[in-house]
Amino acid sequence: MLFSKSSEVNRIVIISVFISFLYISGGLMLFFKKNKTKIQELVSFLCVFIGATFVYRSIWAYLKEALEALNFDNHVQIISYLFLVVGSFSFPMILLLILKEVEEKEIKINNKTLKLLNRNKTKFFSIIAHDLKGPLGTYNQMIEMLIDRHKEMPSDKMEEFLKKLQNSSKQTFNLLENLLQWSRSESGTIKIKPKQLKLNEIINSVQLLMKHSVEIKNLNVSVKIGEDETVYCDHNMIMTVFRNLISNAIKFTPNNGQITITSKNIKENNIEICIEDTGVGIASKNLKAIFDIDTETSTKGTNNESGTGLGLKLAKEFLEKNNGSIKIESTETTGTKVFIQLPKHKL
Repeated sequence: MLFSKSSEVNRIVIISVFISFLYISGGLMLFFKKNKTKIQELVSFLCVFIGATFVYRSIWAYLKEALEALNFDNHVQIISYLFLVVGSFSFPMILLLILKEVEEKEIKINNKTLKLLNRNKTKFFSIIAHDLKGPLGTYNQMIEMLIDRHKEMPSDKMEEFLKKLQNSSKQTFNLLENLLQWSRSESGTIKIKPKQLKLNEIINSVQLLMKHSVEIKNLNVSVKIGEDETVYCDHNMIMTVFRNLISNAIKFTPNNGQITITSKNIKENNIEICIEDTGVGIASKNLKAIFDIDTETSTKGTNNESGTGLGLKLAKEFLEKNNGSIKIESTETTGTKVFIQLPKHKL
């Protein structure tokens, strides 16, 4: 038994076991730490090695006689105390190095974040400058023409001008809405308030907003979603998602084309919604970078409709914030399928 030895030997064994426990537990915690630095990895091995030395010392002291165990000329005693002294003096320095390494890593992360924010800000202002210039220029030209020629202009020509103004105003509104939502998302000020929503009601609301655009192009929009299908997400965010995705389908589908919206249950608590169109499709080179904020992917629609290039990026961000996802399959000249997944109930 342990306590059949002398009190001096028992003391050596207990202290050695305690020291080995501290070193080995600390070393293992560092070793299994995620994203550990090189210094932390080195320290973890050193701690385990020192701990193992003291385990050996405790076993050795227990097996030896009292006088031999207390003999400081013994190599086991010398090595163990040497490690203890070296560890005691070196660990404060190692701790400082770890703190410095962690601080440098945080500085690099912060610098990377600042660069990303600056890049996004530049993108934000370039979109405003480029995409607002077109609609506002159109406003100016048409209003000047209406002022100068409204008396001799036929009613059908007047109606055509007013429709163009209306279309331009819608484009500007959608642009500003996307920019506002995107800036709020990037700044972290947007609040997520998920709740149980009926999928059909969301789609119907978006269809009502897009009714005029659908009628102009004489598109056939078919919605095949069950009356009882629900999703658990933020109402404003998911409206923005469907507004952008359905708007894109309308934009890139030629006159008399087809848009089909379907849903199916997948897994236990997920629903997949597919928005399929018979439009112009997306080039494979654009498809790879379509969600990249730094890549300009905005193209004109089949009736020369303009866009911000932010719609899909915004949809992806908002879906991810609501535990959803998005995937796109497309073939040029054939059409596009957009698949989005959302939770049906609270996770």
